Amino acid sequence: MATGGITQLDEDVLTEILLRLPSKSVLRARAVSKQWRYIATRPCFVAAYSVRRPPEIIVFYELDQDGNPVPDSKPIDGKYTQAVGAINFATQEEDLVRRPIVHYPAGGTLHLHAFCDGLLLFCRGGERLFIFIPATRQVTFLPSLPITSPRASVQAVGFYRHRASGEYRVLCHVEQIHYILSAGAGAGEPRRLADSIAFPTFPGVALHGRLHWLICAEQSSDPDMILAFDTVLDKFRRMAPPLVPAAGSSCYRAPHLFEMHGMLAASAVRDVPHMDVWVLQDYNRESWAWHLRITMLVDLSGLRDKNVLVK
Repeated sequence: MATGGITQLDEDVLTEILLRLPSKSVLRARAVSKQWRYIATRPCFVAAYSVRRPPEIIVFYELDQDGNPVPDSKPIDGKYTQAVGAINFATQEEDLVRRPIVHYPAGGTLHLHAFCDGLLLFCRGGERLFIFIPATRQVTFLPSLPITSPRASVQAVGFYRHRASGEYRVLCHVEQIHYILSAGAGAGEPRRLADSIAFPTFPGVALHGRLHWLICAEQSSDPDMILAFDTVLDKFRRMAPPLVPAAGSSCYRAPHLFEMHGMLAASAVRDVPHMDVWVLQDYNRESWAWHLRITMLVDLSGLRDKNVLVK
């Protein structure tokens, strides 16, 4: 007769079972035993669990004192809470449901910087970066960076999973110096990069083991370009951008990059309610092509500041 029950299952079997549970069940499972907690909190488990989640849009919104979402049209008196939620667009339901992830006091020193595989990258006080894992409610602080000026702050511009090591890394810069921070069992001190270039302050788009940023004329003295960072070689390179006029053009505004069906894509909103989309059809040859035009029923000029693709 078999003895021991489910708590005596092989570690690989337990891992496969936990990977298929909803996040609330994973949190409860950590209290079953030391073995279950060890499995559910390992970095490799967290990475595998995050990758299995469906594609979602991360949304920012405010909650009033009663915990109710504050409408965009309602003036905010300062007594509210900043909230982060997720919307699953793969669902078959007609009404999209916003899944709460975390909330924190607004107007404070805590700021959300980037996302990767469902993990959230925060900065506290403009100096200390940490990763919040919603599935396990874990917080992992990254190594501190040297800051000499009281006006300087840490700018996280890339959050990605390093394929060779499996650890999560952050590309950031402070006082015109670039660093790579690692989160994992073998993480050490910040690693300083030799390159020093003009850099945007928003996170890059991860694709093909690289991070990508669309640099417009108002952000750089160079012509419009795409800046790419190879996360394996830790090197920057310049790529040809699509033929999209820079921000502030009389024809297009708010150009930005994103991933679409495994390809690098760029969109720009026209003065009339249209959004054009270009795709990088041949990544190696840097060959762009116009892909489609979307007619919008609402003004999405602030979309970039409100919604960010996680996967």
